[in-house]
Amino acid sequence: MVIENQIVSMQVIHEEVSRISDVLKSLANPKRLNLLMLLNSENIQTFKNLKDFSQISKTSLVNHLVILEKEHLIERLSRGYYKITPKGKNFLDTNVNLFERAVNSDYFQSNTQLHPYEGLFQAPKILQEKISVPKPAQYPGAMNSFVASITGIFNSLEKKYSVSFVNGFSGMSFLNNFTKDAIDGSSHFKYCDWDQILKASSRLGYELHGHYEEKAFPTYYGTITLEDIERAKNMFNVVKQEIKQFQKPAVLFGLLLPEYGIVNGCFQDYYMAHAYHSDMGYSGFPCQFYSLKTTNYMHAVFVRDETAPITDNDYREALERAIEFAKNGTGKPEHDDRVSGPQMFEEWANLLKSNEEILSSLNPQANAFLGSYYAENKQHCADFLYMIHDKYANKSFSFMIQKAAKKYQEIADKWEEFTALFPFTLGQPSSFFCREEGAILLREIMALEEKAIRFMQDAMAMWH
Repeated sequence: MVIENQIVSMQVIHEEVSRISDVLKSLANPKRLNLLMLLNSENIQTFKNLKDFSQISKTSLVNHLVILEKEHLIERLSRGYYKITPKGKNFLDTNVNLFERAVNSDYFQSNTQLHPYEGLFQAPKILQEKISVPKPAQYPGAMNSFVASITGIFNSLEKKYSVSFVNGFSGMSFLNNFTKDAIDGSSHFKYCDWDQILKASSRLGYELHGHYEEKAFPTYYGTITLEDIERAKNMFNVVKQEIKQFQKPAVLFGLLLPEYGIVNGCFQDYYMAHAYHSDMGYSGFPCQFYSLKTTNYMHAVFVRDETAPITDNDYREALERAIEFAKNGTGKPEHDDRVSGPQMFEEWANLLKSNEEILSSLNPQANAFLGSYYAENKQHCADFLYMIHDKYANKSFSFMIQKAAKKYQEIADKWEEFTALFPFTLGQPSSFFCREEGAILLREIMALEEKAIRFMQDAMAMWH
């Protein structure tokens, strides 16, 4: 029995040795080893890129890729696209460690003829390029992640603003947009006229330019297509080029969550991000170019040349913008599925009072999130209006601005009551248990919003 077990063990060992030998043979060729390292450095590569980087003929490249694929070291995703497998990555890492240990031994350190092989397993220089800004920005944190990102970048460039000031000045804290017949957690960004918002925000010290694509990433939830990969690469290259040229951080939508964050640079195929990370809170972390998660669209915002200081007319336009956003929201003609202005709160209240069949199709987590979002944003409305009041305290219109600020403080307090009914915690379930009380609060908020808008309109009429 012992002899039989030994024979079986020897057979198993022999099979394992053969398999290891086959894998080693596949990597014994320097060109195949180089191909595996290229894929290890950027994860997904096109056939064209591999051909350009390796500088070998098309026929030879096909043959080498077939051998690597046969040993399950790489995987062909589709025609013309390849990625390294976990087996390929582990095998390469193991051999890197062995090689480094050998290089660090006394024998290798004393044998200068081996020094040219140092760095053998590093990616080619074109993939090693690291681009970073001289003044990295930190994400300050806010429910409006776009405003938080812009504020963090402005602060890194010595424009010391609070989140509430940027939120109010840009008009975003006053913005009232909602999706018809749905409680949509993306409605706060979904209908934004970004050209208008970037133009307004550019008056805060630096020109802002956007790169926008009207399509979610990935296109289909949970599945990344080859088209998606190309779209993600295009966005990555645009962001990298902007940062390289202007030496300033960028804002990017979809960093781990479908929210905005800051990009301080790029390394290999990663964004060097600073944003909200569900495991680390507000922190810096790498994000691979195809790991974005967005709803409705892809969006990046770039900071370019410095602009003139804020003028009195800029503040006047900020108030005018606040009235327009609060009263009519923003959006394009094709956005016919939105409800804007104070009327959105009536739509929301009606949905909360729907029958059980309709209610079962609604998203309680989105309801809680939007409650927290508006609670913070309406507080920022009050804060911003108080700032304008203090700045123009000796002007006749400041009294009406103060009345509008007080009204928005009442609105913010009402929203705090709403969040107590529907608390939001990322990743935690929510319910519509207190929906009757929630609907009452929403209608009270609508009436207060209408009064606040009238006070702002009165102030605007007096501002000459």
